[in-house]
Amino acid sequence: RDTDRSRGLGDVYKRQEQLDHALASGDLETVKSIIGSDPGRIASFLAAPTKVDRHAVYPVANNGSAMSPYYTSLSMWVASLFMVVLMSVHVSQKRREKLDNPTPNQLYLGRYGVFGLLALLQATTVALGNVFFLGVQCEHLLLYLLTCWVSAFVFSLTIYTLVVSFGNVGKAISVIGLVLQLAGSGGIFPVEMSGAFFEAIYPWLPFAHSMPAMQACIAGLYGLSLIHISEPTRPISI
Repeated sequence: RDTDRSRGLGDVYKRQEQLDHALASGDLETVKSIIGSDPGRIASFLAAPTKVDRHAVYPVANNGSAMSPYYTSLSMWVASLFMVVLMSVHVSQKRREKLDNPTPNQLYLGRYGVFGLLALLQATTVALGNVFFLGVQCEHLLLYLLTCWVSAFVFSLTIYTLVVSFGNVGKAISVIGLVLQLAGSGGIFPVEMSGAFFEAIYPWLPFAHSMPAMQACIAGLYGLSLIHISEPTRPISI
C-alpha cells in the first residue's frame, strides 16, 4: 500500500512538472492533454493530493471546555491569595490566652483549617458551576471534583505557608508565582513556545499539574494517566 501511494504521488509530481513546463513554453496542446475533460477535478487533486481522516480519541466539545482548566486553576489560586489578604494567618494573642499552651504546629494547622475549608467550598462552587452552569464538558464528574479539591488544597496551603513564614513578603512571592504561572504554565499557548526560563521552571509550577489533571477528567482518562500527571515531563526545545 505504501509503495502504491508513493508511486501515485510520484505520478502527481511528474504531471505537475510537465504542466508547469507546458505553461511556461505556451504548449496548449500538452496542457489540454494533461488537464483532460475535467480541469476542476484535476486542479483539486493537484492542490490536495492526499486526504487526512481524523479520528478523535478523546474529543473536546469546544474551546471553552479546553481552556477551562487554565481559568479554573487561576480562579482558585487568586481566591487563595485573596484569603490571606483579607484574613489574618496568625491566631490573635487574646485567643491564644484561652487555649491550653498550643504548640506552633497546632496554631499553624488549626488556623489553616479556616483557609482550607473556604478553599474547598470555593473549589466545589467553581467545579459544579463549570459543569452545570457554564456547560463545560466533563467525562468524569467525581474525579473532576476530586481534582479541584486537591488543587485548591495545594494552592491554599502553599500561599498560607508562604504568608505565615514570610509575612507580606510571602504575599509578594504568591503574586510573583501567579505571574509566572500565567506566562509559563502552557495555559494559553504551549510552553515550548516560551523562553528557556519558563521551560526550566515549568515542572515546578502548580498549574502544570492541576491543568493536565482537569483536562483528563474533561476529555477522558487513559489507564492511569491521572496518576502519572503528577510528574509532568520537561518540555524539550527544538
